[in-house]
Amino acid sequence: MAELAVRFVHPQPLSGSWRVLTDKGLMANKSGGSARHDGNGRSVRYSFSHPHLRGKGLDPEATQVLVVGDSFTFGWLLSDEEHFVHLLQKMADTQFGADRVRFLNAGTGGWGTAHYLAFVEDFGELISPEIVLVFLNTDDIGRSITGDLYRFSDNNPDELVRRIRRGSPIKRWVNRIPGYQFLLEHSHLLQLARRKWLALRSASRTPDPRQAPIPDSPEIDGRAREAVRMGNSLFLQLNRWCNERGIRLWVVTTGRHDPDGRELSKEPTRIFMAQAEQFFSRSGIPYCDISPSFFALPEVERSAFSMEGDGHPTPAGAAFIARETWNQFLSDKIADFLQPSARGRNDTGS
Repeated sequence: MAELAVRFVHPQPLSGSWRVLTDKGLMANKSGGSARHDGNGRSVRYSFSHPHLRGKGLDPEATQVLVVGDSFTFGWLLSDEEHFVHLLQKMADTQFGADRVRFLNAGTGGWGTAHYLAFVEDFGELISPEIVLVFLNTDDIGRSITGDLYRFSDNNPDELVRRIRRGSPIKRWVNRIPGYQFLLEHSHLLQLARRKWLALRSASRTPDPRQAPIPDSPEIDGRAREAVRMGNSLFLQLNRWCNERGIRLWVVTTGRHDPDGRELSKEPTRIFMAQAEQFFSRSGIPYCDISPSFFALPEVERSAFSMEGDGHPTPAGAAFIARETWNQFLSDKIADFLQPSARGRNDTGS
């Protein structure tokens, strides 16, 4: 009776659970199965594969491109055929032949640059990609600072040290309950109880001052140095990891970095972005910012690329990111990489 009452009086979105805590406390996608996601007038199903990838899994016979990013890259509220990593796969299949290149989508909601580095350090050798492709989004450096996954070493100010977190044992226990995933996707009563519990749990937490946004204050110069130092150091450490294993690191933006607000903003990622092009060029990391193409469009056209209320890409927005990334950067970079003469040659920032 209670289930029927909730279903008709206060129906709930029947979203399943697809994020898990790894052994080192990194929140990542699960490594198999599927999950339903309801929201914003859409209902989609995500599929997953080992290790912690959305969509297709490993293919050692192909040139593997490990893609890391946040919810934009994951494909929030987009089906397996709509998100831009899948669309890049279709473009690669068309240009180079089916499955000659395999895009592996490790994008996860809530991630920042620190999470990308942690995932590559934890699972990169298992995946063994030939290319790591980062999709840099608008809160990546801010999340890296507040998330506190890496701190600068007390003994070496240029060294980042990983902080291992074990996460909530309650989440681990709940995710192991038989039938829990099925009930999440079918029971309005369980969803209501879950939402109430999460709200109470969130309200009872003591605020962490490190989670506060960087304020507009006279101390912004020091904060700016912190944002630039953290962002640069994370990418340099990721690049070192790749170079030591003969893996290429490429960086592309999602196109949402507003060029008009960079230098005036006090937000960490915009501070980093104000010097990003020079940093990547100086560091020899190939980089492409598709933002100018996005902001050159009329506002009415840009608005059709974002879901109302949360800003995530619509199917049309995902198609735009895929098309611009492919045409401006990936098509030529992958074509050059696949040439036999290019395999032993270091990349350049061009």
